[in-house]
Amino acid sequence: MQRNRLKCKNEKINVSNNTTNNSSINNSNNDETNNKESEILSLNEIVISRGPSSFVTLLELYVNDYLITTVQGDGLIISTPTGSTAYAMAAGASMSHPALPAIIITPICPHSLSFRPIVVPANVVLRITLGCEARHTAWFSVDGRANRELKHGFNLIITTSEYPLLSICHNDQITDWFSGLVTNLHWNQRNKQLPLNSCYLRSDSEIHSPPRSHSSFSSETSSSTASNSTNQISLIETNPLNRALDLNDE
Repeated sequence: MQRNRLKCKNEKINVSNNTTNNSSINNSNNDETNNKESEILSLNEIVISRGPSSFVTLLELYVNDYLITTVQGDGLIISTPTGSTAYAMAAGASMSHPALPAIIITPICPHSLSFRPIVVPANVVLRITLGCEARHTAWFSVDGRANRELKHGFNLIITTSEYPLLSICHNDQITDWFSGLVTNLHWNQRNKQLPLNSCYLRSDSEIHSPPRSHSSFSSETSSSTASNSTNQISLIETNPLNRALDLNDE
């Protein structure tokens, strides 16, 4: 089975194009080598968070250069279907089969109840940048490693890698995945409810017990009251503190 991986790189935003041709050619060669070295592969997820800052993040999320939303919260999780059962699932995303060609976008503690996780096709290009009014920089990590800072004026480009990870199945893709969910995550495991008949199984005496008369109820009440008073008197007599008080009075 082929498991898709993500590829990310941190690029600087080109603000001005008023450079000469010679300098642009030299810089383009350097940029290509730097971009190749800065590309990082991810099997599970890429997390963009606020890092050590106490302020919420303000991120702009683009899909194919189209601004889809502004993220205000603790961050974003960009995960593969393989990583959908990890950090993304804990943040509320749906579990997805690893063979699906998709990218899962999950917000972390967003400041909007309507901001729910979404799934986009695997062939899109995601671009994440800091908003103009962001109070602090953001940090991104790849599979829990390589924690780096996302500064103002930089783009985090995330795409699906052209080099998937090949994995071996024990039985087949469906059986292995669902058995793994049950074994590792105890997915949908619960005590089954009893049949309807077993819930109301009682003896005939309990179901058709004759009603008690008023006289029997009053006699039981009086006897229980008398027994309670007797118990209280015996407790008072056996209390060592009361005995000490009696000796002092004598």
